Amino acid sequence: RAEGRTEAGRGAQPTAVGIAGRGPVPVDRRWFGHADQPRILVVGASAAPADLPKGTDLLIAPTDVPQPGWVLERLAERGIGSILLEGGPTTNASFLAADAIDELYWTIGARLLGNDALPIIAPIPGGSPWADHPREGRLVSIHRSGEELFVRYRFAGSGP
Repeated sequence: RAEGRTEAGRGAQPTAVGIAGRGPVPVDRRWFGHADQPRILVVGASAAPADLPKGTDLLIAPTDVPQPGWVLERLAERGIGSILLEGGPTTNASFLAADAIDELYWTIGARLLGNDALPIIAPIPGGSPWADHPREGRLVSIHRSGEELFVRYRFAGSGP
């Protein structure tokens, strides 16, 4: 895929974007070590790391928790028109509440945990605008890799 991206006039690797909120950012993680991939770290107003690894651009939100609309606007200013969001349940919920999810890639694998694992999307504060009329996804593709299934859904329209 890197070759195809280069032939199309883009960088070999897509820009990686990390979104953090109020807490400290663990800048020693592997994500910061990929020298060949451009990185943007988005943090809340009170969470800017003191020492940022080389090759990482920093965006500091005006709020303690970066809001999806603000994040998407800043990325659009840098020519980034779409993102693959691999967030936790709270981040996913905030992008859903902002109506900023148009596709869902869902990995299904048989792993039994037997604990209180987190959901893919946390409850939206104040209630979901789609609680009574869920957004309906259209199945786009299914891909099997080993013992996992990769399922992709597309959501048409916008708004609740």
